Amino acid sequence: MKKEGRKMYSGVIVGLSIVGVVVGFIWKMEVHQAKLEKNQHKIISKVALEQKQIQEMSKEFEGAKKTTEGKKPPHFTNLDGTIPVGGDVLYDPNTNLVWPRDGKDPGPTVCSPGKRKTWRNSIEYVYCLNRNKHLGYTDWRLPSLGELESLINYRDDRNGPWLKGQGFTNVQRDFYWSSTTGDERDSYAFYVSLWRGARSYYLKTDLAYVWPVRNAK
Repeated sequence: MKKEGRKMYSGVIVGLSIVGVVVGFIWKMEVHQAKLEKNQHKIISKVALEQKQIQEMSKEFEGAKKTTEGKKPPHFTNLDGTIPVGGDVLYDPNTNLVWPRDGKDPGPTVCSPGKRKTWRNSIEYVYCLNRNKHLGYTDWRLPSLGELESLINYRDDRNGPWLKGQGFTNVQRDFYWSSTTGDERDSYAFYVSLWRGARSYYLKTDLAYVWPVRNAK
């Protein structure tokens, strides 16, 4: 009897252990499934947010083109308002902004000029220009999205050649960083193709050129 009792007791223990293992396995599977659903929801939300922002940017871009209809395109002079342009900087009397004439702004060698940079390195690059009094000034900054877009002539589909015709040199076909970050995602920032006259946004770890700007005194 005692041996049979021990066998029954052992059988119950083994049975309970198996049940425990099965229950534990099912619980882990449910937790894993919940995590998968949560991650899938995050991915769907991320894609939906990016699609919404792209649609909003497209509307803003089209709106910007419409607001320029019937208006004179931007034009540039020397700092004293004279033309033809010469020297190292060009002045836009419509915006009171001063731009380096070179679109692949050389700058001091210590600042690693003329190269595409991440957004953060672009900020550091501008600080370096100011520390070294680039072109005689110490108040350069990374332009905002609106300031970069002020270089666009929406009447001309070939904005890069048009800028060259205004007196600028080395206008790059790649994008230029703006200081404007994404509305809801601080890890993104806007950049502008001044060759094609179009905007986009991407991770700040992406690479783009820098065209610094300053206000005329």
